[in-house]
Amino acid sequence: MKRWLLSAVTAAAIGGATIAAAHATSPHHGTGAVREPTEKEKDLLYNADQILQRRCLQRFGFKLWPVPRHPLPEDREFPYVIDDVTWAREHGYGSDMESRRAALRNSDPNHRYFVSLTPDQKKSMLAVVNGARPTGLEVRLPTGIVTGRSDRSCSAESDSRLYGDLKTWFRASEITESLTELGRRQVAGDPRYAASVAQWSRCMREKRFSYQNPYAARAAFLLAGNSKKAGQEMETAVAEAACAASSGLGATIHQLDGEYGAKLYRTYRSEVDSGHRIELAALPRARAIVTQG
Repeated sequence: MKRWLLSAVTAAAIGGATIAAAHATSPHHGTGAVREPTEKEKDLLYNADQILQRRCLQRFGFKLWPVPRHPLPEDREFPYVIDDVTWAREHGYGSDMESRRAALRNSDPNHRYFVSLTPDQKKSMLAVVNGARPTGLEVRLPTGIVTGRSDRSCSAESDSRLYGDLKTWFRASEITESLTELGRRQVAGDPRYAASVAQWSRCMREKRFSYQNPYAARAAFLLAGNSKKAGQEMETAVAEAACAASSGLGATIHQLDGEYGAKLYRTYRSEVDSGHRIELAALPRARAIVTQG
């Protein structure tokens, strides 16, 4: 739903683009729900936001180059288990993606520009983008965490111009965004998930891979200092994906995602619908901004 809060330039500075989750638990809409924007519409909103931020930064003497919302479309996140054999056969656990992300960061004009600034200039630019202090906007998330953000920054200005009521948008977007992680925790804590993981582990042992859960399998290849070979990574990831299907773990995850997503939506329907309503209303403005931009 929401764009990068740190903005494109800050994300480039700290490194790494986030990617869409394959199994991210999200609110499942029922009858009468406000529809979620399509991926094409989200791209439009994202592009308009970047144009607005670029204009704002220019007023303060800084530069920003628009970057794609998904710079590596084939990059994926599997929060529970890899369940795509084709993807696993090509990418394993995604070790190859890290070098591609690094190459993107190094070639990104925003990254090159930011690292070229003096320490004082960097500090000033981040303050312009995100605000000098995270005050002015605050919301308590469903997880109990209170998060805040400056209402005096280029990020806040772009949101205000694009979405209108900044406080309403901030509350709706932050709460909706937090539901993904909350849903994942609920799925992972469900006894049915644990039982399916045990079935998955037995399947892996039958294929001569001894891992108690998918997290242990991916850690064996993705943790820093790991010396396992790429061929082993592909073989293990393919086995993981095959076992996700044959053990029923993939089906269990899909079922639990649906159940917890529906519960979360019922609980936070007001915020979720509000956010989607605001996004849909912003589409005409976004089209005008992109056309002019």
